[in-house]
Amino acid sequence: PQQQGTPLQLTIRDKETGLPISGVTIIQPNSKFATNTDAQGQATIQPSTMDSLVDIMALGYNSVALNMRRSKNTTIKMQPSGASLDEVVVTTMSSRKSKSAEPIWGWRSFNNYIKKKTAKSRYEGTVRLSFYIDKDGLPTNISVLQSANDYLDAKAKEILLSGPKWKGEDYRYVTLSFEFTL
Repeated sequence: PQQQGTPLQLTIRDKETGLPISGVTIIQPNSKFATNTDAQGQATIQPSTMDSLVDIMALGYNSVALNMRRSKNTTIKMQPSGASLDEVVVTTMSSRKSKSAEPIWGWRSFNNYIKKKTAKSRYEGTVRLSFYIDKDGLPTNISVLQSANDYLDAKAKEILLSGPKWKGEDYRYVTLSFEFTL
């Protein structure tokens, strides 16, 4: 177990290839703590998160939940999910059992909307956003977790805000990845 106050260096690897995974999002669901892995698949978890569950998510991989208090393993191997990388991935987190947040149009229509809006872009890249859903079903407190560039970051926010309302419980936390293509 990790001692309080000692940062923990995590390395995230592909379970099948053993290669490091960059851009993995590591979130503590009950706080505002979030970080991403670097090009070597590494990230540092701050001392304040050592006593809690941490969710580890990456596009194209199954999510991993890790109890930082009980963890001795600093290398995490993520299993590829088999989902294609051009799909939009949304993850919701809550300590309560409840229905996941989703666009009111449904996932198929929402994914088609995203693909249409991100195709033939000025630039190519991936933008990962996080946001909360307010009581009216609108995205709020939008943050960029993974940036491609200022233009694509702004474009991803614009696409999200001009899209459908969301259904689910108030103030649900969501992450989305946008794949922009030329």
